[in-house]
Amino acid sequence: MKIIAVLYILLLCSCLLTLPAYAESSSYEYLLEIGKEELNEGDYRNALHYFHLAEIVEPSAQEPRSYINLIKRTIDGRVIEETPATKKQQKTVVEKLQKKTQAQPLKKLAPPRKKIPTEPGKQYEKEPEKLTLTADNQPIIIENNKDIQQTQQSKTKINQAPVYQGKKTENELKEKGAIELSIDAKDKFPLTAQLSLDEFFIVKGSGIARFLAINPEIILIERINANSVKIVAVKVGSTFLHIWDSNARWTLQIKVVPSGFFDEKQNTWEKGKGFKFMYRSDWGQYYRGRRLGTMKRQSLTFDQWAGMIGPTPYGEFDASLSWSKQNQDQKVTSYTTGLTDGHFLGFENLKLRGFDFTKPFSSLSVPGVTLRGFSVEAPMFNKNLQYNVIYGRESTYYQSVLSPVLGLKQDSYIEGLRLGFFPYKKNNFYLNYAHGYGQDRKNFLRSKVFSFQSNHIFPNATLASEIASDEKKTAANVMYKWKLPRAILHCAFRNIEKDFMTISSRPSASGEIGTLAGIDWQPTDKISFNTAIDVYRNKLLLKEDNPDALNVEWDNFAHITFDPTSNLSASLYYTNSPGLSFPQRNLNAQTNYNKRFDIPLFRTHALYTNIGYNYQSSVNPLSASSDYLRNSILSGARLELLRDIYLYSNITYSWVDEIASNTRSTPSVMESGVDFYHAFRPSWATTIRAYYRDEQNATTIHSFLSGEDSLEGTVNVTYSPKPDIQYFFDGRVRNVWAENPDVAKFIEAEARLGVRLAWDSFFRWTPSLRIRGIVFKDSNADGIRSGAEEGVGGIKIIAGPTETVTDKEGKFSISLRAESVYAMIDMTSIPRGYIITTPSSFQVSSRSSASQKIAFGISSTSGIAGVIFYDENGNGKLDTQDTPIAKAKLILDGKKTTLTNDKGAYFFANIKPGKHSVILDVNSLPLEYLPTVAVKSEIEVSEGFTHNFSVPLKKK
Repeated sequence: MKIIAVLYILLLCSCLLTLPAYAESSSYEYLLEIGKEELNEGDYRNALHYFHLAEIVEPSAQEPRSYINLIKRTIDGRVIEETPATKKQQKTVVEKLQKKTQAQPLKKLAPPRKKIPTEPGKQYEKEPEKLTLTADNQPIIIENNKDIQQTQQSKTKINQAPVYQGKKTENELKEKGAIELSIDAKDKFPLTAQLSLDEFFIVKGSGIARFLAINPEIILIERINANSVKIVAVKVGSTFLHIWDSNARWTLQIKVVPSGFFDEKQNTWEKGKGFKFMYRSDWGQYYRGRRLGTMKRQSLTFDQWAGMIGPTPYGEFDASLSWSKQNQDQKVTSYTTGLTDGHFLGFENLKLRGFDFTKPFSSLSVPGVTLRGFSVEAPMFNKNLQYNVIYGRESTYYQSVLSPVLGLKQDSYIEGLRLGFFPYKKNNFYLNYAHGYGQDRKNFLRSKVFSFQSNHIFPNATLASEIASDEKKTAANVMYKWKLPRAILHCAFRNIEKDFMTISSRPSASGEIGTLAGIDWQPTDKISFNTAIDVYRNKLLLKEDNPDALNVEWDNFAHITFDPTSNLSASLYYTNSPGLSFPQRNLNAQTNYNKRFDIPLFRTHALYTNIGYNYQSSVNPLSASSDYLRNSILSGARLELLRDIYLYSNITYSWVDEIASNTRSTPSVMESGVDFYHAFRPSWATTIRAYYRDEQNATTIHSFLSGEDSLEGTVNVTYSPKPDIQYFFDGRVRNVWAENPDVAKFIEAEARLGVRLAWDSFFRWTPSLRIRGIVFKDSNADGIRSGAEEGVGGIKIIAGPTETVTDKEGKFSISLRAESVYAMIDMTSIPRGYIITTPSSFQVSSRSSASQKIAFGISSTSGIAGVIFYDENGNGKLDTQDTPIAKAKLILDGKKTTLTNDKGAYFFANIKPGKHSVILDVNSLPLEYLPTVAVKSEIEVSEGFTHNFSVPLKKK
């Protein structure tokens, strides 16, 4: 077998350059798996230790270095705790690690699975073929207009209407019909017309003299001839269009919706969704023996999970249950249920969780512990205060190949309270309190812990801090980050007294006082560099004969991209810890150059190559036998042999000097193999891999090799007949023989089967929704009803599939079952000469409350009104997140003045028809704001209409 393997390697090397490998040694996998387990448990120190060892075993591997860099940033405060105020800017450590490393899964762990969507795609009906025109629910005259000659001899742009810049050319626009301005239909106006983007219709009258669009950016008006105009939809929104011909003035309300939308009445009603059920299972067996025929089963695992999620009248409900079998032991490992976005008994935005849950407060109070109990989180006082209450018994559950454990219950309880002040603002503060008790609590833990946090978000900087006390000792963290155009500067300070405890464990960096500073710099798009230096003392692991010594850790990484086919990376990590009880001085420097070659042979074959150098130095004053120097050359190649089939080989050759014994060894690792991945059809995919690993001179202590030569094959098959259904099989066989005399020969095999299912149920708990409101005469056209403004009867209100008419006092009430609905006023039912002064529709959601009140205002007064507001999202229109500006001064015709109210609104009433000018006095604005449009407007006021002049602002 040995001779065959050597001949195979010689044959392979004669065909390929010896350059990155894609397989890891068993010891590398072991160390990486242990490091990830420690990371999942929150023990960053131990995780760093194992990742450093993994890096030594496989110097060419990038995954350990990525984990090390990101964990150190987290420990040193360069990843700020996620809070409601900062969650858009910050990600969890695990998310960052996954994004940075893009690591391949461990062979003994499940490969990444195709995500099962939690919601099915929403299906829309096809858009109606004809233009929707309504007048008292009767269609107006609509005719095809293909025989109209669109000469466009005079394209008159009204009110600075924009030039058409839609997705389609003018010849590709879709015609929807025509409107005839017939005197017989005068009593049916105003009309409502609905268009999709890139559509148009024709209006035909008798001697059209002029026309006026209230919001000219919504539509483009083009004159075809003396009796016809063309209306093109160019922007989503709504506008009134007035047309004067020889007979009368005609008014249309035109609504422009995105392409693909269907009838608005149907589109604005969201029915309640059904409950979704999910199930997952993983069955696995592991065998080991000296030969294939003598293998015995070492472990049997069967893990299952079932859950459900769906909306209720009280919020989004979910529940799940997990149970596992380890050999002969079987047990329910966890179960949980919760409610998000809850609303009942006057409470809003509740988050409830019962049974098993993990809810961290902060790194120095409750850093994250699994409890069996309950958690309640909700805002108060208009979201200026947020509270979170937790209570439960500590319980642990974990499972691994190394130490399978189903579950542990402890007589240890934790209760806590977290108060957040202004949690959704850019400056927020938190008070954390936790109390622990029970016979199984560790003796060194305290019964109470307090902490105070503050977070401040500036335009280009972030500051976060926490100070804590466990009644005997204190701890503090301060973190600052400053963002520059091409760099991020960061610094952090920590002072953790050596006996300080969180409510459940020792904190990270226990006993340390120190500071960290660094920079992440990207001078060009092809060059990036980051460095961080940490200087600290550790009082917990203090070296008694050198108590004032400082410990230093310095981490650097640089990457240069030369072109799409080549790049260079370099890293340097240095640590010197003379002040620790186990002092050491280590240096690890590595450089890698990667290059891709395209080989034309019948078809283009990609050849990926890599060559690198690694230097390591380790000095341990208390253990001279642990001192060594290591130089390594790393090289590898990966060739696309056929479509989806890759052949690879790599080698690491090292020179290790044992300083104490003055001896040198030359450990080396050569690895080569073939892998295949192919998706046979959308529902089938498979991965097959086989490789041979040969270790040489692995007997020395600092070879960091397992002393095993091995031949391994793996296979993975995935079958997904539907997006919500997936089956998979994983198999692995590995034959190991000894390079090191102390290692025994063996063969091992592993098999895993699994299924992922999700399906929608017929069960729906659709919430009840009641809408109450009023339509009122808005005498001052400010959009707000005062007590003296009376209601208007006979106005039609539409909410989804339901319609009603206001009573003589203008009141209405609608009840229906829906998740959300748009309640709209039927514009055709408004008396002639009136306009609406409030939004024409309101979205009502069951998530807010079971009963909601809305008000529609209408006015017949001629006037000019508008809003002065800070346009936070820069879209040029007033949204709910925008800030109204009060006490802004406006001047009408150079004489009459008014100030905006606390809603940013103003109104000039009882204006005679004709031309008027309105000017915004910029000196009345707060100093930090500037207008984004002209502050003066010339307006043609029409009889019975209120015209809009609003001014969006931006910050300087």
